[in-house]
Amino acid sequence: MSEERVSSSPPARQPGVRIAGDHHAPHPAMSHAVGDLPDGEASGVSFRAAVLATMARYCRGGRVDVADHREVRSYDVDIDSSLSALLTLAATPGEPVPGTAEASVALLPVGTAPVTDAAIRVHTDGRQYVTTSPARLHGQVAVRHFSQAVRTFLDVFAAADGETLDRLPVAAVGILSADDTGAELALGRGEFLPQTEEQVHRTVVRLAAEAPDRPAIEDGDTRLTYRDLGIAVLATRDRMRAAGLAGRGTVAVAMERGAGSAVAQLAAFASECRVVLVDPALPAARIAYMLRDSEAGLVAVASDDDGVARTAASLGIAVLTPSPTPGVPDTHRTAAGLLEAAVSLPELSEDAVSHIAYTSGSTGAPKAVQLRHGPMRNTAAALGDACGLSSSSRGSWFCPPGVGMVEVDMFPVLAAGGTVVVAPPSISTDPTAVRSWLTDRSITHTLQTTAVAEQLLTMEWPAAPALVSMRVAGEKQRVWPAPDCPFQVLNVYGSTEANVVAVCDLTQLVRAGAGRSDLSPPIGRPVRNVNMYVLDEELRPMPRHSVGELCVSGRGLSRGYLHQDAANAERFLPNPIPEDDFPVLYRSGDLAWMDSTGLVNVIGRLDDEVKVAGYRVHPGAVEGQLSTIPGVAACAVVAAALGEGGSYLIAYVERASGPRGASLTGTDIREELERLLPAYMIPSTVRFLRLPLTRNGKVDRAALRDADTGRGGLDTEYRAPSSDAERLLVHLFTEILGRSLVGADDHFFELGGSSLSAAALVRKATDALGVELTMVDLMEAPTAARLARRIPAG
Repeated sequence: MSEERVSSSPPARQPGVRIAGDHHAPHPAMSHAVGDLPDGEASGVSFRAAVLATMARYCRGGRVDVADHREVRSYDVDIDSSLSALLTLAATPGEPVPGTAEASVALLPVGTAPVTDAAIRVHTDGRQYVTTSPARLHGQVAVRHFSQAVRTFLDVFAAADGETLDRLPVAAVGILSADDTGAELALGRGEFLPQTEEQVHRTVVRLAAEAPDRPAIEDGDTRLTYRDLGIAVLATRDRMRAAGLAGRGTVAVAMERGAGSAVAQLAAFASECRVVLVDPALPAARIAYMLRDSEAGLVAVASDDDGVARTAASLGIAVLTPSPTPGVPDTHRTAAGLLEAAVSLPELSEDAVSHIAYTSGSTGAPKAVQLRHGPMRNTAAALGDACGLSSSSRGSWFCPPGVGMVEVDMFPVLAAGGTVVVAPPSISTDPTAVRSWLTDRSITHTLQTTAVAEQLLTMEWPAAPALVSMRVAGEKQRVWPAPDCPFQVLNVYGSTEANVVAVCDLTQLVRAGAGRSDLSPPIGRPVRNVNMYVLDEELRPMPRHSVGELCVSGRGLSRGYLHQDAANAERFLPNPIPEDDFPVLYRSGDLAWMDSTGLVNVIGRLDDEVKVAGYRVHPGAVEGQLSTIPGVAACAVVAAALGEGGSYLIAYVERASGPRGASLTGTDIREELERLLPAYMIPSTVRFLRLPLTRNGKVDRAALRDADTGRGGLDTEYRAPSSDAERLLVHLFTEILGRSLVGADDHFFELGGSSLSAAALVRKATDALGVELTMVDLMEAPTAARLARRIPAG
C-alpha cells in the first residue's frame, strides 16, 4: 500500500475516470480527435476513450464499468469499432449501474507510485477483470502496463486525422511499448529437457523379457502379461512385413479399443509404419475416404468379414486380424530371444509419424492430423511425471477408437510399464457407471472427457479410493474439485495438432486456496519442451491479464495436416517470437490470458465467437458462469441464428441430484446469471434435460440443436397481439431484435434484448405512441402485452 496521503479536502470531482493526483488527462489530446469540443473537454473525452480502448484490447471487447466515488457508468465496447466510434461512445454518459460505486477511481499515469483505490472493472465473456485494481491484487506490472497502453491510445488520438480515426479499428493499435520485458508479458516457456525416454514399442518388448508375468492389458476376459503382449506384437509385426508393410508404410487400425487394437498399433511402430486411427462405427463412405486419403496399405480389423474388411476389400486393400495369442517362432518365446528382439527394434525419429487422426469434419471434409513420435514420447514423460505413473499403476482406457487422444490415454501407462484396463463401451458416457467401474477395478489413474469428469467431481467417493489421479481433457473445464476430493485432478490442455501443451493440478490449487468459484479452472503452465504465448491479431505478445490467442511452439507439435497446404499455412507459421529456438508456431484458435504467476486461463474459441445484440459473446464463457450455479450438474450453451446475421443463446442444463437440483428453475438460473453477466450474455431460454454425449464423450451440440423444437428457443406459447398497442409494440420488438414470429407474451430480454436495444425500443415506442415510456417501464413490463397495459386508453 502506498504511503502517499490523500488530502482531507480533495478538489471537487467530476463523473468519469480520474488520475491519481491530477484531474486532467495526462496527455493533451488534440481537439480535432473529437470534433468541435473545446480543448479541455476534448482532452477528457479522449482520455475516457483511451481507457475504454485499453480495456477492449485487454479483454477483446466487452462491457466496461468505469466508477468514480459516486456512481458507475457502463460502456459496451467492441474491438472492431473504429476509433472515431469509440470517441463518440466516450462522449456519451454511458449506462448507470446502481449500487456498485466504490472509492474514487485512480488510474496511474506513467511514472507515478501505485495507489490503492483504483476501481476500474471490465465485464466480458462472463468474467470480471480488474485490470487496474490495487497492486496487491494484480501487481504493479499490470497497473503500469495498463497506464502505458492508455498513453499509447492518447498518442494515436492526438496524431490521427478524422479519416484515419474512421478507418482504424481499436484492435489495430498495439498496446505495448518498446521497453516491455519478457517477464511482464504473456510468455510461458516449459523446461527444456533432452528426450532420453525409451519409445513405447521397445519398452513393451523389453518388459516381455524382464518382467514377463507383470499384467499389461486387461480387456474383459482377455488378460495379457507383458510377455504375452510382447510376443503378440512381434508376431503381428512379422505378418505386416510379410504383407509388404515396412518402413514408412501406413496401417489403418479399425478396431474398438482393446487388446487387439493395442497389439496392432505397437506392431505398426515396430514395423516403422504409421497408424491411421479409424472408428469402425463410422459410415462405410467415410471409412473409404480415410483409407484412400491416407493411402493405407493394410487394414487391421477385428474380423475378416466385418464391414470395414469389406470396405477395404472393395478398395483392393489387404486386411489383417491381430491375435493377442498368436503362434510364434520359438526364438520369440525365450527371455533371451525377447531381449534380443527388443534391442533390434527400430528407434524411430522424432519427426516420424506415429498416428494419423482425422478431425470431425463438421465444416467440410475431415482433415488428417499427422502426430509424431517425438511429441508422443514427450507427452508420456510429462504425464508420467505429473500423475506419478509407474509399474504398479492401473490405468483405464476410455478413449474411443479413431481419435488422437489415445496418445494421452493408454500409451503413457504402457510407457511406464503399468497395466492398461480397458473400459467396456457400454459405460463410457454414464458417470455413475464409470465411478462404479473405476472403484470395482481398483483403477489408480484415469483419463476422462470433460463432460463426464465434471459430473464425476460432483459425486460422492469412498474416503480412500484406489484412484490416485484423474486426467481431464477434451473440452474447456469449468468445475473445480472439492477441497476434500480424495484424488488428484489434473486439467490436461492440448489438441490433436499440438498434443499435450499444459497440465494443471487443480487439487493442489484448491488446497492452497487458489481455487476461485468466479473463475474457470486454469489450464496451467506449459509442460516440458513446450512454450505457450498469448498473442494479439498481429502475433504481438500481450501483457499478462490481457486476452489474446493462445499460440504454441515446441516438441509437442504435430507435422500438420495431411494434403492440406492451405490449412497448414494458416495454423502452422514461421515462429516470430524472439529467443524461441523452435521454428514453428501453432495458432490454437483458443482465446486465453495469463495471470501474474504464469497460469494460463482459456475463455473460449475464436471460431465459437458469435454476435448477440451486436456484442461478441463466447458461449463457453457463459457456460463457465452457468456451471457455478448450485444445482447445475452439467450445462451447454448453444448459439442459434437470428435474422440479419444475429444470434441468440439457449442454455441446456442437467440438474444435479438432490434438493437443489430438483428445485432449480429457469427463472432461478436467469436471475443468478443476471447477477454475473451483462444482459446480452443471458441465454434467451433455459431447457432442462440430460445432456447427450457423442461417442467421443463430448457434449453433442448438434443433437441439442436438433432437439430444440421451441419457437426460436422460446418456451412461451405464441399468442398473436390483440390490440393496436400490442400490435405496434410487437412490430417494434420484431424490428429492433431481428426476430420473427414474436408474440404478445414474449419477454423482450429473453428474445435477446440488451440495454442498448431496450433504450432504442423505449425511444421508438415513445415517439410512435405519443406517451412517455421509460426503461423502468420495460424492466417491469417486458412483454408487449404488459407494456401495452401501461399506455393510457384513448
